[in-house]
Parts: sequence; C-alpha cells; structure tokens
Amino acid sequence: MRKLGNQVVWISPGLPRFGNPISGEVEARITDQLRARGVKVHEGTEIADAVDVDGKNYEVLTAGAERSGAS
Repeated sequence: MRKLGNQVVWISPGLPRFGNPISGEVEARITDQLRARGVKVHEGTEIADAVDVDGKNYEVLTAGAERSGAS
C-alpha cells in the first residue's frame, strides 16, 4: 500500500488476546521496519470505529480517541 502512495496506519493493541505469537524483540524489529517505510504505528490501543470518508479513504478512531486518515 505504501509503494502505491497510500497512507497506512498500523493499530497494535499491545498484549495479544490469545498468547504472544512473536517475541518482543521480533515485534520491535517489525515495528521499526514498518515505521522506516512510512507506516504510522499506534501502539497500546484498539480500533473504536472506521468511517468511510469518500468511498476510497477511511478515517480511523482509536479507543484512545486518536484519529488517523488512511487510504
């Protein structure tokens, strides 16, 4: 999506609900790589709502009341 010029937002709730599928060190490396590629990362929150802005773009509201536009 980033290669196509789209804004990408990754929402990471923090602790996994069903065990930890990857170690903290691996998760940190992946998160760093995402950020290096221009992905916005919001950690420790969850998606509260996603609103279709215009049929192509969405605005995401997190449980922490952060707003992020993604296309």
